[in-house]
Amino acid sequence: MLDRIRASIPALPPAERRVAKLVLADPRSFAQLPVSELADRAHVSKPTVVRFCRSVGYDGLADFKLKLAGSVNEGVPFVHRAVDDADKPADLVVKVVDNAVSALLKYRNAAAAHAIDQAIGLLTQAGRAGGRHES
Repeated sequence: MLDRIRASIPALPPAERRVAKLVLADPRSFAQLPVSELADRAHVSKPTVVRFCRSVGYDGLADFKLKLAGSVNEGVPFVHRAVDDADKPADLVVKVVDNAVSALLKYRNAAAAHAIDQAIGLLTQAGRAGGRHES
């Protein structure tokens, strides 16, 4: 998401560029601050903040902030926590679930989207070329 914003800067009007730079400077704060504060910090109007969100492909400020918050938080890993004999049942559930989530996030973040796209493309090509053989 931040890469998309960075890439869109040259095409944005000057006021929206200031909003983009504000997002890139501190995405976590941007996701939490009210529109009036964002507008003040970027030296733009409130509608300009919303217009920026639409310019970079989102439905509006709420949609943008929701996706931004998810984007900046997705890289935060869960801490692996070992299960101890002294753990209460509720602690066990939390630790097991946190460790499972951590493993899934690690897998998701490591999965190269381009490799998956390439594999799908190759399978599609093979299917179109008659690469499927029936036994």
